[in-house]
Amino acid sequence: PYVKVYVEEKELPVTFLADMSGSMDFGSRGRLKKDLMLEVVAFLGIVAVKRNNPVGFIGFAEKVEVFHAVKKGRKNLLSILAGLMSAKYSSRTDIRVGIDALRHAAIKKGLVFLLSDFMDIDYELALKTAAKKYDIVPVVLTDPFEETLPDAGFIEIRGNETGMEMVVDSADKRFRDWFHYNAVKQKKEQHRIFRDAGLDYIEIRTDMPFTPLHPESPSIQAGDEWLPHLSGMGVTGFTKPIRDFFYR
Repeated sequence: PYVKVYVEEKELPVTFLADMSGSMDFGSRGRLKKDLMLEVVAFLGIVAVKRNNPVGFIGFAEKVEVFHAVKKGRKNLLSILAGLMSAKYSSRTDIRVGIDALRHAAIKKGLVFLLSDFMDIDYELALKTAAKKYDIVPVVLTDPFEETLPDAGFIEIRGNETGMEMVVDSADKRFRDWFHYNAVKQKKEQHRIFRDAGLDYIEIRTDMPFTPLHPESPSIQAGDEWLPHLSGMGVTGFTKPIRDFFYR
């Protein structure tokens, strides 16, 4: 009985629920958020394949853009990664669309990585509801420019989701302070939503490398001892659901 339960848990699906809106096609340091997302999906997907977990993928914006059914094997993961590399990112973020697609796909209980910059509103109820069925790990992909503007004089800002353009004077300290205040306020609201839904989250930045340790490292298998090694790697707060699911 013990062996049977272990095999069933080991083969639970891993699903990537990925934001493919226009805001993901942005990066101020030569690295786009969509490129960072590709790295994360590749790393976690390889871990899943090595453990024989089936992997699925749902890409969304205002509608479902990409769907890969949950399947086992390296070939399936390579197909997912190839699709990510060639995908077009446009329109706005609607996290509820992704969560609804997860439900309609009839994916059984498993681990879900929700990858997005979470530049969206009105998704709290949908996330709370989904969190009752799935082990959801929000992966917040951020760029430093979205929180702190440089003092660089007049700069042109364009919204990748709306297409709107405007010129702002970043030399104006009051404007930079206002921009930073609203960015921090939005981030605090994100964290509150995750906390109220009972979810741990990961935050990864485009200006820091994403190079987690090899999944078979003894320090990872030992448990929490491996977490300090991720400091300075662009990863904050690798979470308990991942440890429970992959590294037991």
